[in-house]
Amino acid sequence: MTRTARAVTAALVLLLASHASAANLFGPPERITVYLASGRSIQTSHGQATTDSLRIELTRDWSPRTEVGFIIAPMNVQEPRSWFGNRFGDPDQTARGAAFSLLLRRDFFPRWKSMEPYAEILTGPMYTTRAVPAATSRFNFLSEAGVGAVLLPRNRFNFVIGYRFAHISNAGLASRNPGLNVHTLLFGTRFHP
Repeated sequence: MTRTARAVTAALVLLLASHASAANLFGPPERITVYLASGRSIQTSHGQATTDSLRIELTRDWSPRTEVGFIIAPMNVQEPRSWFGNRFGDPDQTARGAAFSLLLRRDFFPRWKSMEPYAEILTGPMYTTRAVPAATSRFNFLSEAGVGAVLLPRNRFNFVIGYRFAHISNAGLASRNPGLNVHTLLFGTRFHP
């Protein structure tokens, strides 16, 4: 995890913690979003990885245009089995795991009836059955920044589309920390219980 990612993580945690009681953030969720996310990492000397996850997001309003919440994400990471990527003909492997993230999202143009754009940041721990990338660590941090849109925001059920740039890193907790930078697309549905 880079110094910038650590600073963003610390700021997000402090921001949520400092306003949690005033906003009653830990009550029942006001929105539940379920979506599929699929991503591909940038090609490096350690190879290229793909990620697929089912994400369950529980959010509440923090202010009229800002929401906060938690994401639980079971995932699969398909990656080279070797530290050297696929250079020597080593096969790929699948690392199964889960991530838990804190989320801060800001909505824009709330008066639009057919679409509500947003920007977001999220971060949290991630654990997988195999080291990600290979020969590093099974425990990582997943930090993401993204943009997207809620379609039909005035309805009880909405559709969500978006893009996230993700950084997966063990924050120097293992002897090797190359990290993965992943471009992710997501699509899902949101409802208001």
